[in-house]
Amino acid sequence: MQLNAPAGTKLSVCWSTSPPVAIDQVANKTLQFKNLNLEGRPTLAVGPNSVMNQLIADDSVNLPSVASLLTNQGNVILIRAEKQG
Repeated sequence: MQLNAPAGTKLSVCWSTSPPVAIDQVANKTLQFKNLNLEGRPTLAVGPNSVMNQLIADDSVNLPSVASLLTNQGNVILIRAEKQG
């Protein structure tokens, strides 16, 4: 249950796993999947620094709640070795 929600409050939960969070979705309070529109704002947003900095600048994120979740150390290309024999 959501913190600070009054007793008897009905809560709806929707998980979206299409990173990063879109700034327009937060500003418009709408999450769209083709012809389905869900109204609401995310409680948790994960995105690159540029997106998170924009959300902070737009006053959409509480600054003390921002934390580094993952640090990218670069990209790796894996190539499967051909079997010989």
